[in-house]
Amino acid sequence: MNYSLKTFFPYGGNYVIHFIEDDPKNNKRQNLSLILYEEESKYRCRIVNTKNFLKFLLSNDSHLHSSMAFETIGTQYIVGMETFDFGDDIIRCISEKGFNIIFNPEFPKSGSFGSIYLLAEKEKEKELIIKLVLPSQKDPRFNEGLISRFASYREIGPFIPENGMWSCCNLFDKSKNKSEVIHFIVMEKYEINLYDLFRTHILLYLSYLKTRLNIPLLTLEIYNTIQTEIIEYVNTFYEITNDIIINIIKKLEAMQSVNLEHGDLHLGNIMLKFKGKDIKNFDKLAFIDFGFSKVEDYMSYNPFSDTNNLLFKINEMIETLTKLDKIILSRITFPLTTALKIFYNVTVQKYKIIT
Repeated sequence: MNYSLKTFFPYGGNYVIHFIEDDPKNNKRQNLSLILYEEESKYRCRIVNTKNFLKFLLSNDSHLHSSMAFETIGTQYIVGMETFDFGDDIIRCISEKGFNIIFNPEFPKSGSFGSIYLLAEKEKEKELIIKLVLPSQKDPRFNEGLISRFASYREIGPFIPENGMWSCCNLFDKSKNKSEVIHFIVMEKYEINLYDLFRTHILLYLSYLKTRLNIPLLTLEIYNTIQTEIIEYVNTFYEITNDIIINIIKKLEAMQSVNLEHGDLHLGNIMLKFKGKDIKNFDKLAFIDFGFSKVEDYMSYNPFSDTNNLLFKINEMIETLTKLDKIILSRITFPLTTALKIFYNVTVQKYKIIT
């Protein structure tokens, strides 16, 4: 199906109008408009019938967001792998708890069961994130929320405010004509995950080398001729700092102390925060996404699973790269993998003594 899109920025208005037209050959042709506008220091998105919307504009001199008297066809939210048309129900549900969703083109970020949106706490200049989670057969009692709160108390996961976890049981999905239950977790916002940090390091690193050597393509042969300089440069600018490595080990120790298995610990689930924009100026980190986590009794607990999985995921990431990128990323990740292997061996000795 073909569409055409025309965009308008009305003079004096704080909104953008996108007119979307179907292919003229479509017998069921309908014209829709997508409107982005600001209301109470937040951005909203509405899909409306173009004909009714134009009538509204011609008959109303006030600002667009003052009444919105025309019919809204839908406001869509992505939750996990599904899309829902909840209208403004979610906005109201979140607003009642003292938060506002912020429109940001980088969000939502979705996994199998939930999606992350950017959030602001009312009357405070503090950005947070909110995770919308669908109930699942795997987690019917919202175990993820309980363990996320537990991990927050133990300083393993991100900080969750006291009013930062609840469920809405009567969100009506217009597209499916039925009510849905959505769980909400509000968390402290971190800047980047460890996977993206490593990938960013590779891109910056290769860019530096190409500029330094004035070549469009860096080959393995050229790399070998300047290997000493490259290793020194990595150690100076891109090596993961000891503070980050120590914090990862401390989080693993903290999980072991309470028999908590994350169940899906990989580089993408380790979030970092820095002081300013300098990646060498580390502030703190947190493990996230406890959808597969469980707190076991002593006999059932596996103290090695999360360390093993993290080492496996690092190796898996390296193996997907070209030969030269493998060498570079292996060098960048070497201090972390070494620390994880030492921690694994210490854990083996620790649990041998206990048993």
